[in-house]
Amino acid sequence: MPAITVRGVTLLPPRDTAPTNFKILVPVMANDLSNAAAAGAAGDVVELRLDALSILDAPNVQNVLCAARAAIGQGVPLLATIRTKKEGGLADLTDAAYGELGTAICHSGLADLLDVEASTAPAVIAAIQQQAREKPCSVAITLPRLRPPKRWSTP
Repeated sequence: MPAITVRGVTLLPPRDTAPTNFKILVPVMANDLSNAAAAGAAGDVVELRLDALSILDAPNVQNVLCAARAAIGQGVPLLATIRTKKEGGLADLTDAAYGELGTAICHSGLADLLDVEASTAPAVIAAIQQQAREKPCSVAITLPRLRPPKRWSTP
């Protein structure tokens, strides 16, 4: 995985990240953008958790992305995330619906980065990646950790 630079912020792959190269990602729940401006000032990247929206469709997502960009300004990278219930989030979506929203986010050009869950069907991930290649949106395929590693003790 190569390093990418988004709005002047260079993000390195974990294996290349030295203790002095970490970036601060500040999450903002999309159903309340009141702290978005502060998040943009406090961190290197703002993660917009779109799964918090009560209406999770392309037009509403695009409206919220526009509002978030206006709040954080042009200089801060915006990471769009839709975390599904199967990965510990709030969105109850099929892979097809998840893919439609992911491709719509990329097509809109409003997010700099899109978090895509690794557990999503490979064909859906491929469709999102194809749309991202056509617009200036980088895709980060993530594996959210729902359970602690075996070495951790749990009550």
